[in-house]
Amino acid sequence: MGLWLFALALSLVPTTGPTTREAAAYDGSTPVAAAKSLDRANDRHDVEAVVVAYVATTDEERALLDSMRETELAGRALYDACMKRFGRDLPSKATHAPAPADYVADIHGDDAVVYLGGKQPGLPTHWVRTGGRWRIPMKDILQIHLRAYKSLNADLEQRRRWTEGLNGIAHEVVSGRYGSAEDVDKALDDLANRESQ
Repeated sequence: MGLWLFALALSLVPTTGPTTREAAAYDGSTPVAAAKSLDRANDRHDVEAVVVAYVATTDEERALLDSMRETELAGRALYDACMKRFGRDLPSKATHAPAPADYVADIHGDDAVVYLGGKQPGLPTHWVRTGGRWRIPMKDILQIHLRAYKSLNADLEQRRRWTEGLNGIAHEVVSGRYGSAEDVDKALDDLANRESQ
């Protein structure tokens, strides 16, 4: 399992609100097209297009994906509030390097590994073809989360608290509590520190 997939799965960085038009833009025709589509969805802050890049086959996987979606929607609300109030994204988000343009795929039937940044330096991500579309199996994400949180319930509870925290900070941005995007970034750092204890 690649570090990129791990970072994506555990990502708490704000992404986007749903629109049918944007979600329909997901291209799962090949593993590379799917990886590029997922990167574009993340760049556009398009929660629904991000979520459609995953496939959940069990109740546990669906519960985790639903929880991830709720967290991402809260992140989108925070992103929207910052854009409206400050005219820009958060500093920590804005300084992230763009995704590498070089993608390489090893395809074996309905399984593939996509390397971002090329095979040597790239980070591998597992993709499966299901229903004619290439998607990331939530089974992989669930395994990562179970290693980190020991139980699905502990993971879901942590995500619920984080989601509430994001929604609370978004509300505070709208109400004028923070004078700058940097102040919001500090509030997010404080929230993350509280959640990690």
